[in-house]
Amino acid sequence: MARAQATEDSRRMARILRIASIPLVLALGALAVKLIAMAVIGALALSAYNDGDYEKSAEYATWNLTANIIEPHKAHFGLGTAYLGSLLFQDARDELEMALETAPLPDACAVRLNLSYAIEGLGDNADAAGEFEKAAQLYQEAITVLAEGAESCPPSDERQDDLQQKLEQAQQNAQDQQDPQGGQGGQPPPPGSGDDAEGDEPIDNLQDLLDAAEKDKEENDAADRAYDNLDDFAPKPW
Repeated sequence: MARAQATEDSRRMARILRIASIPLVLALGALAVKLIAMAVIGALALSAYNDGDYEKSAEYATWNLTANIIEPHKAHFGLGTAYLGSLLFQDARDELEMALETAPLPDACAVRLNLSYAIEGLGDNADAAGEFEKAAQLYQEAITVLAEGAESCPPSDERQDDLQQKLEQAQQNAQDQQDPQGGQGGQPPPPGSGDDAEGDEPIDNLQDLLDAAEKDKEENDAADRAYDNLDDFAPKPW
């Protein structure tokens, strides 16, 4: 009798365990489906990007943002990279910065590289608009993004050199914009330092020009009369 009761208790416990495990099995099944779907969507996003269809790539990448608790940085990286291909630099920067917050190595290196391109694009836009100080600030931020990963990521010396050249040019343009006279602070050049330095005083108006011409005429007439008078007493050479 006791043995029969023990057998019944064991069966009852087994049924309870099977019922209790159903949610876990369903959760694991859903997770597996989610992971498979993420892989498929990621492949579609990459294919669209390689085809130059950045808008479609961004659409696919957006799908992976939903309930992505395994590798959330990959969805933000994919979306940010798609925005970068579409030249939507601010949107790209926002997504890539979110990706960088959770990206482990070595994925963080790729995120940093693309983030530097997004910030550089913003700098190029500012430079084209004549906002040279803003452009210089953005180029510096792009350099900093790469420099902060220098110890863990592959060397990016050539990339940083390109950004450094843009930074220096933007700084020079900003300086020239603030001081267009090349050091005079917007003040006119001192007297005698320009093209008028060859003469005593510049002729500023038409009346001065006429007075100078009349004076020259009178001097020439006087010289002619003096040479004419010399004929009256100078000996002839013949």
